Amino acid sequence: MEVWKDALHTLKNGKNIIRGSKDEVLWTTLRISYDHLDKDHQNMFLDIACFLVSFNKSTLCRVYWNGNDSCSPMLGLQNLKDRSLIKWAEDGGLYMHE
Repeated sequence: MEVWKDALHTLKNGKNIIRGSKDEVLWTTLRISYDHLDKDHQNMFLDIACFLVSFNKSTLCRVYWNGNDSCSPMLGLQNLKDRSLIKWAEDGGLYMHE
């Protein structure tokens, strides 16, 4: 319940930007999801955004995050997907908002 209340508070505080451009509205919405990630998942998201778009899930987990004890790649990818920060294409590739 506390998470939902916190998310609602954050959304209400972002209302003033809704009248802005579509990019501002999208950024505000995505920023809420990003800010509530733990540090490892934030770093995972930034890695994906900078270097790893269009890779498939098994390649990402096996090659990039394999051996990183602080990161649970499957959990992190699912968390990013659940927050609409990434999505999987039918071909298995990883995509995100431009």
